[in-house]
Amino acid sequence: MEPEDVTSSSPHSPTQGDDAYSISYSTSSSSSSSRSPTPSSSNDTTIPAPHEVIRLIQCSRCSRPFRTPLRLPCGNTLCRSCLPPVRPRTGVSYPASGDRRQGFTCYWGREDCGADHCLGDCGVDVTLSRLIDVFQEVLGSRLDGVVGDAEATIAWKESSSAEAETENAHIGMDMLRGVYDLTRSGRFGYGASGIRYDPPLQATRGQYDRAFEALKAAVRNELDCQMCYSLILDPLTTPCGHTFCRGCVAMALSHSNLCPICRQKLNMTTSVQSEQTNKRLSDLIQLFDPETVASRRADLGSDIAAGTEGKIPLFVTSLSFPTMPMALHIFEPRYRLMIQRVMESRSRKFGMVMPNRRGRLQQGLGRAPFLRYGTVLVVDRYELLPDGRSLVIATGMSRFRVVSWELVDGYHVGKIQRVDDVSISEEEAQESREVSAALDTSSLMTNSAESSLDTMSTQQLFQFALDFVLKERRQGAPWLHPRVLLAYGALPTDPALFPWWLATVIPIWDEEKYALLSSTTVRQRLKVTARWIKRLESRPCPFSMSVSISFGPGGAITHFGDPGLVTSEGAETYLSQTLVLGLFLAIFATQVAINAVQAVRTRRRARVEGTPAPAPTPTKCQNKLSPPDTITISTTEYRRLLKESLLSGGLSQQTLDVTRTVFTQNANSDLSSELDEDEDTMTDPRSDDRDGYGDSSRSTESSSPRVENRTVLIRGLPDRTTHQDIVDAVKGGAILHIYLWARDRTASVSFVEEIAAQNFLDHTRTYGFYVAEKKVEVLWNDRQFYLPPFVRAKIINGATRNLVIYNANPNITERLIKKDLEHIHNLIVISVKFKNGNAYIQTNSVHNALFARSCMMSRLTYKGMKIAFSPDDCAEPFTKIPTGPKGETPAPVKKPSPLPNRFHLLFVEESDEESEDPCDSLDGGVCWTNNSVSA
Repeated sequence: MEPEDVTSSSPHSPTQGDDAYSISYSTSSSSSSSRSPTPSSSNDTTIPAPHEVIRLIQCSRCSRPFRTPLRLPCGNTLCRSCLPPVRPRTGVSYPASGDRRQGFTCYWGREDCGADHCLGDCGVDVTLSRLIDVFQEVLGSRLDGVVGDAEATIAWKESSSAEAETENAHIGMDMLRGVYDLTRSGRFGYGASGIRYDPPLQATRGQYDRAFEALKAAVRNELDCQMCYSLILDPLTTPCGHTFCRGCVAMALSHSNLCPICRQKLNMTTSVQSEQTNKRLSDLIQLFDPETVASRRADLGSDIAAGTEGKIPLFVTSLSFPTMPMALHIFEPRYRLMIQRVMESRSRKFGMVMPNRRGRLQQGLGRAPFLRYGTVLVVDRYELLPDGRSLVIATGMSRFRVVSWELVDGYHVGKIQRVDDVSISEEEAQESREVSAALDTSSLMTNSAESSLDTMSTQQLFQFALDFVLKERRQGAPWLHPRVLLAYGALPTDPALFPWWLATVIPIWDEEKYALLSSTTVRQRLKVTARWIKRLESRPCPFSMSVSISFGPGGAITHFGDPGLVTSEGAETYLSQTLVLGLFLAIFATQVAINAVQAVRTRRRARVEGTPAPAPTPTKCQNKLSPPDTITISTTEYRRLLKESLLSGGLSQQTLDVTRTVFTQNANSDLSSELDEDEDTMTDPRSDDRDGYGDSSRSTESSSPRVENRTVLIRGLPDRTTHQDIVDAVKGGAILHIYLWARDRTASVSFVEEIAAQNFLDHTRTYGFYVAEKKVEVLWNDRQFYLPPFVRAKIINGATRNLVIYNANPNITERLIKKDLEHIHNLIVISVKFKNGNAYIQTNSVHNALFARSCMMSRLTYKGMKIAFSPDDCAEPFTKIPTGPKGETPAPVKKPSPLPNRFHLLFVEESDEESEDPCDSLDGGVCWTNNSVSA
């Protein structure tokens, strides 16, 4: 029996590279000589030779099984102890942290991997380490299974040269274990050739097949991806050492730059197309399970191809940048439809592109109405307004380039390609090349500013921009106001994020910012921002201003002025600030002249038509109290308005506007001084107080205007008082807002109508007020609730603090409603009741109910249901005799009087007890002079 000759090369040797590996082998015997098919063939009887299996876990340097295997950026693998000599790296500043400051030259040469590797990119291969342990468990114990005295031998040459000597070794009948033992001892070299087995493999095929299948079953359990839980396809090992499918890594990086297992930052491109496959693991997977690999490639082939391009709706309005938030107000019908479809999709993504205002000719797009590069935004928050408009807050995710576009229902839809940065290794190599080349040619360059930027390292460029921002912030630049930082985040410390943040807040033209979207390196973007800063610092004065007028297509527009009056550059003309200010002053003077002519014509027309009747001479009190937009009506007209309002069921808005007057207590002081004091003591309705109250407390010694009294304070509440207890007790008028301080046992109740608050206070003073069977104290609140005009308009149209959902879905519960509304600030859902298929929701304020209604109408949970306002239970009339707790008798009233009319305070009738001062105030706050009332 002739020994078997297995032709084999050294595929992972440094001279050939790991990608030259082939697991096919051939056998020769006395009867026939033929080449066996590869394991991926349909011939199930083909199994690779033992040395081809063991070589997959054998180091190409020490020829032993891997000990702490390190995956290199080029896709090859070495033992940690077999790495080339490590040396410090020069000319690299970003990201120069930790192990990235050291590097080495790869054994495989510049043709395959670029030769220079960073030590920080070489992580311990976790998956391959586990496979080494599996080989040790299965093949480490020597169990030959020899029948009689038979024993197999193996012969090989250490090199492929003809002069190399042939070596022999006994490996037993279990050839797989025998070759593994030779490899562990270091006798069987990685570059062995001319390998022969005696007896041939076919003679021991049954035993070898069983050993191979046992090893295959053990190895297969370690080759599943930890993200998709399927066999790893195109294994990609991260710098931290974890291995996943290439598509799984791309999907993870689209959401976060952290490893899905150890949460370590990954210095990898989002598309991962430039990352090298782990060659050893790829060969192991192909060797042990080729059928599954082929089926997975066939199933995912179309998905992988579709991942590079796709269609996305485009919002043509302005610039947006990755990682930066953007607020949008959607009001156009076409974009209403677009954002509705975006919200119905799973990804909730759309593209933001800049309008092509100058009609530039773009390759492949022609004169498209938008520019080629844009940003993919994902919707973070969406609020649908009652009139169909919507408010959207979105965050930039990635950049893209439009390949083609079309119109769909009025808005643009584009076919896009993703734009990603180069890898960190390429970024570092580019920085090293640029800095060294710029230093060599800096003396020959005429543009000193450009040469200085090229000679600066990436970290120096970032520090240059950082120092500028800090200096501007110390000088109080308006574009660095705390509100701006609150909206767009604090100053980033990562050079990769800094250009996006600076481009969002810095006040320069969008055409200049647009250059960032097409850049593919951090260094390139930092150089662009450095040019902006140099132009800003070279301005002649901090208030420089210029205008760019374009004549035809040209380059980017710049707003930095030139010292000359009018200068030209290419196809654009720039006007300096002197000419611009002169134009503004001329326009202003022209407008003033036009207004003066209109005023003269109006007075002349009034004289021609007739002189108007002289108005009653206003008194000192009237001059002081009546604002410029008030009118004076007679007492009869005022009574008629009151009578019509009372007969119609309550006070109308017109009557409230008439009766709302401002008066002072000190009418004897000097008018001018009182007016000055009034201006200082007016309540600002735009107070920053969280509850919307205005401070109405004033000194009694100074003149102070009267504010709208609609808020009462309830003190001495019992323990564990709830909003429901207060709502059950308060009657007599619709409630605008309720605020409860449980710890202080106090609550403030604001009524919609001032007269209702006054009647409620009078009623409680007469009969007392009880909450949860305890008598409490009611008085005017020092802080009166300000009713905004838009809330007043909503109340006139029927808005209340209560909501009703008609024909509510049976799946809607009280818990679900409260959970959907818990994000609204200061909103308290007092109760939710279900009756006749409707859901009645009781809240603590009208303006919060408005927000709650808009929020519910924007959610898909309440789609198809009508959400309206329901009447306020507190608007019911007072009970005749309020009942207190049992055993407690209300305090006797000295002079019992008949039940007063609730509108008694509005009834105006002259009496002999009126004050001689014509400006004495009645209960209704009306100032009387010459039988007329000023409102």
